[in-house]
Amino acid sequence: MTTNPAVKLLSYVTYFSILFHAVDGLVITINNRKARPEGYAYSKPGANSIWSSRNMGILGTIIFVYIVVHMQNFWYIYKFGETPFMTAEDGSSPLLKDGSVVKGGMIENGEVMLGGESLGPAMRDLYEIVIQGFQEPVLVLFYVIGMVAIAFHLIHGFQSGFQSFGLKNKKYGALIDKVGYAFAILVPLLFAVIPVYLFLMK
Repeated sequence: MTTNPAVKLLSYVTYFSILFHAVDGLVITINNRKARPEGYAYSKPGANSIWSSRNMGILGTIIFVYIVVHMQNFWYIYKFGETPFMTAEDGSSPLLKDGSVVKGGMIENGEVMLGGESLGPAMRDLYEIVIQGFQEPVLVLFYVIGMVAIAFHLIHGFQSGFQSFGLKNKKYGALIDKVGYAFAILVPLLFAVIPVYLFLMK
């Protein structure tokens, strides 16, 4: 995955999308407050909105911290930290970054060496990084909390997305709400299962 061009492209698109989404949310919030500097005299909580839509600030902050922690624990360590390197099934032959096995080679300073010559960067063992990371109960708990925040965020985002494009109407509104809730619960739940499973199974 670390060498697949499609995965790399998707990663950059994801980074940009998250940054754009965060900035866009801040701009909308600021503009809304400028448009109505004084709040309503009385507004009944929950009368016209769901809990997640009224607490985007809290949810967004939790998700932002989650992303920072995730990047620090995996992306940063993978790119710049001390990480193990992958070897072939024989347990000794190193792998190049593209997955090629170099029999008789050895790893020096992150490079695969053969006959005193460098053949290129060695493949880092991202799987082992993930396994080690999810042995920390605090990190596992934090990931589960992050997924709960994302679930609430998706509940609001899925439905409001259809509404913004004018696709949510009386005919399909109930169906969109049901699909939105199913999507918002199922996707984060499956991601939350990963750290919990790795913590319990190790």
